[in-house]
Amino acid sequence: MVTGCLHRVKSWFDCYDLDSLLQFVIDRRLNESVNSGFNDQEQQLLVYFAQNYSPNRLSHITANPPNHVISLTNWEIMASLLRRVGPTQQQSLMAPGGYVTYEGSLILDPVPSPSEPFLFVDSHFHLDLVLKRLHFKTFLHMSSEMSPAENNNSFYYGIANYVFPNHWNDWAVQVGVAHSVYVSFGIHPHIAAKGVTTNQLEDLEYLLGSYKCVAVGEIGLDFTTRCDCRRCNTPEQCKKRMRECQEQALIQMMDIAQRRQMPVILHCRDGGSGEAAARVLTLIHGGFANLK
Repeated sequence: MVTGCLHRVKSWFDCYDLDSLLQFVIDRRLNESVNSGFNDQEQQLLVYFAQNYSPNRLSHITANPPNHVISLTNWEIMASLLRRVGPTQQQSLMAPGGYVTYEGSLILDPVPSPSEPFLFVDSHFHLDLVLKRLHFKTFLHMSSEMSPAENNNSFYYGIANYVFPNHWNDWAVQVGVAHSVYVSFGIHPHIAAKGVTTNQLEDLEYLLGSYKCVAVGEIGLDFTTRCDCRRCNTPEQCKKRMRECQEQALIQMMDIAQRRQMPVILHCRDGGSGEAAARVLTLIHGGFANLK
């Protein structure tokens, strides 16, 4: 919800990403009138956000000067931004009765709840991240504490996507002897944007031979990936470099999948234009039409 609201505000000022919105605030000195900081309880929540949802991890968040994108949630900074837009946009941020997605889109229709017990399948979830955030060590440990059985619902089957190379070695312990959990391995586009090494590709191919592995992925293109520059002076060059790295990695991993005759789990994301999906389809039709 927090990220979605910030993305909505970002779009009103033609900012490329949340870092550029932060720079927008700094350049216009919107923070200089801020008199209120963050209290201890707020600090805990904001630092948690920085540690789990952002590549820029800090142990203390400040509003004046703002030292992180999450600083933009300071009410005085947000009020300064909202004063620069019209009442329609101000009201849309409130979204009464609605929900906001990670990218900032509104969900106005109510989300239905099932009235009958059901079996469910999750074809794409990140077990490594879920366990970390909920402080569990294995899937069975987590399911024993958070079982849907109390609602007469049952987890039937799931595919845990391991897409961060520094987490690959954790899969066997985390999945353990859970018969309902299988895995896939790939390199997420956010990581691939920095370049994929030969060693990583070799490790990936080795892991694809694991008895629990059923697919390659998720892999693909993500045009929302941010560069590592603290204050990027060459955003177009960085964007071009990251997309080239993502495309090269995608082609290399699709080649591995085709050679091993394995299904591929694709990741395509952009700002809503559909450009990423179109480019992925072009690459597939250009030489990987036989992929499952």
